[in-house]
Amino acid sequence: MRYLLATAAILVAMPAQADIRTFMDNWVRLERLEIRQGNNSDCGANDLKYDTGVDRGWEKTWPGTGTTGDSICYRRGREPDNPTSPWGAWVVCTVDGDCEIE
Repeated sequence: MRYLLATAAILVAMPAQADIRTFMDNWVRLERLEIRQGNNSDCGANDLKYDTGVDRGWEKTWPGTGTTGDSICYRRGREPDNPTSPWGAWVVCTVDGDCEIE
């Protein structure tokens, strides 16, 4: 019984590790989306993880990210329904949990 209580106490004391989850619900289709993972302050220098369009309801969890890991940077086309639209500004997500593509 003591062993079980000691194990439970250790598990409670350990910080929870979570990841960043990106999702998109704002448009029927977002034609251009680029996602990079890393901790470089220049988002464009981080590892490219995703570079394509997505449909409403798309979501992805990025292992090794969040408060104790890498950041997620994303940018989208300025005009959501135009596949040749210029890129918008980078958005950086650093905290565990949800990061909505807006």
